[in-house]
Amino acid sequence: AVVGVGVLGTSLCRQIMDEYSADGVTGITKTTNNHESIRQQVLGSGDHKSADRLRLITNEMSTDKFPNVVFCAPPSGFDDYPAAVQEAMDTYWQGPDTGGVFVFTSSGAV
Repeated sequence: AVVGVGVLGTSLCRQIMDEYSADGVTGITKTTNNHESIRQQVLGSGDHKSADRLRLITNEMSTDKFPNVVFCAPPSGFDDYPAAVQEAMDTYWQGPDTGGVFVFTSSGAV
């Protein structure tokens, strides 16, 4: 799962889709406002087989937990950024016992 599918998260989704033929990618966003644009950027216009492997959901829609989670949301979208990272870990990640990983990234400027 990729939490925060903005510029960095969209690029990561595209790279995962290009490089790995696993089950697919779930992108988690705050709203559905950019879902169509994200689909276009990740899938392009012609690969209908890959469309089934990209699932875009909002925070409210997610009840699943994932073995591998990458947090790509920028600090500007949160009042309490460390709490948002912790919430993503608690909400979306299955935990270290599953053999998966939680990866924190940040594209915010210094």
